[in-house]
Amino acid sequence: MLDQGQLVGERYQVQGLLLDEPGFACREGKDLREGGSVLLVAFRALGNGVRLPSDDVRRMANAVRPGANAHVAGVVAVETVGSDYVVVYGRGDDEFLSDVLPASRLTSQAACAVAMDVARGLAYLHSRGLVHGRLAPPLIGVQSGGGRVRAVIYGAGLPPSAGAPSPMTAPFSAPERRRGADPLPQSDVFSFGAIFRSMLTGAPTPAVPGASPTDEPSAVARVLRRCMAPKVEERFANGGDLLGVLEREVGALAAAPAVVRLGRRHAGVRLPKGEQTIVAAAPAKPRDPPPGRPNASQKKVGHPIPSFVIALILPLVILLPPFIAYMRWTRTAPVNVTVPRVVGKTVDQAGEILEARGLRLAVVDQVYDPEIPEGQIVWAQPAPGRIVREGRQIRVRVSRGARAIATPDITRLNIETATKRLAEVGLKAEVKWRSHSEAVAEDAVISQSPSGGRRVREGDTVALLLSDGPPEDATEPSPVVDTEAFPKRSATVEFDVPSGDQCQRVRIRVIDELGERTVYDGLHEPGDHIEQTVSGSGETRVLVLLDEQMIEDRELRGQ
Repeated sequence: MLDQGQLVGERYQVQGLLLDEPGFACREGKDLREGGSVLLVAFRALGNGVRLPSDDVRRMANAVRPGANAHVAGVVAVETVGSDYVVVYGRGDDEFLSDVLPASRLTSQAACAVAMDVARGLAYLHSRGLVHGRLAPPLIGVQSGGGRVRAVIYGAGLPPSAGAPSPMTAPFSAPERRRGADPLPQSDVFSFGAIFRSMLTGAPTPAVPGASPTDEPSAVARVLRRCMAPKVEERFANGGDLLGVLEREVGALAAAPAVVRLGRRHAGVRLPKGEQTIVAAAPAKPRDPPPGRPNASQKKVGHPIPSFVIALILPLVILLPPFIAYMRWTRTAPVNVTVPRVVGKTVDQAGEILEARGLRLAVVDQVYDPEIPEGQIVWAQPAPGRIVREGRQIRVRVSRGARAIATPDITRLNIETATKRLAEVGLKAEVKWRSHSEAVAEDAVISQSPSGGRRVREGDTVALLLSDGPPEDATEPSPVVDTEAFPKRSATVEFDVPSGDQCQRVRIRVIDELGERTVYDGLHEPGDHIEQTVSGSGETRVLVLLDEQMIEDRELRGQ
């Protein structure tokens, strides 16, 4: 993503390659304005090729400020190059651990000193909710001075790397990271153990879960075994827990005087007299032989067969361990799987389906959705049919069903106004019945079910009883009846709507000496209690009709 000599932000010049992963690259650089060294980390995407918003990138970078922690390199700038983001880390007068390790194994004192500083950096990151995810020797700087070794972590605060680690970081990556899973604090702990073991044993070795050096103090071996445990739950929970154990177990060993013999960036630098180096010293130049004693060139040449055997065996000794490690890694490497469809499934069902494919379920949100029942999945990413690595996390959103809404009172409103009022709160209108009414204008709502104030679910339907206006014979003059000639009768009619349809029409009609008329007409739900006072003149009958079927017919008695 960045080329040699390229300028970033018209200030930082790319000078060398350090690390290259899918969607992620690390380059050495120089600050042309200040003259110091920097580390340039470029990335373009997350695991699915989805770019982060620039605000998210800068928010992550702001979480790692310069000077916040002595063992975590701070971010000094965030630049863009085309569609890529470039995060610039300040860099001191240090050497990357990957350049130091090839020289030889480190002494126990120096390895413990570097490990303590790395653990301090991890404890700081994990306490702030950050996970490194790529911890490896190419991203650890070491420096010596004043009789001790200091270490600093680079590359903190960046988004998770895309897919499985690269060949450069895979030997130091936890098993779940090599399967393509998102990093956890315990993943950083595993990488720490692999790096610590590499410092003690010499050249980088594959991160075999549970491995530890056999010739180191038992306290160090115990720490390494727990750091590199195969199961996540068996490791230290985070950098803080790890640091506490290190301070107790190897703190004294790490405090012993030691300096680092730096490599290509500091070639020719002389170490202070008497300081102990953390790498094995170069073989001393042979002295001239005493007078009269033959030197090596004068000695008799040995038999050629041993040299021939050594020439055959030596390449096997050098190449066989890396080959075995590579074969072991390929056997444990994740395989490609197709993402199944889980939308419409419950969380338990989706978990079983994904687990059968070697994938993991992660519920990231719960949303209201009137179309999807509560508890079912409404969205999943990566989408079904995508090819991903085994162990990948599938993010889903789960339906909370429809929202609970208070039904507005729309009686006496025109049908168009009533329909609009219901739509504004997410409800639908349905005209179930029409009836003549002298009190309610034509095409206005006489009654509704559910009634105003009832709690319903978003998307539900409100049934309406609509007015056809006054009856046609209402304009004709009523016959003159001497009402005083008939005794007045009145009573209270009480009625409970029985079980049945959600919306039922209830009418109460009165038949007396004055004729037949409707005194109550409304829509109700099962269980509603109706209490209506009716009156009549003379001999009076009261009829109660439910959905136009008469369910009660009684004579009205009393005053």
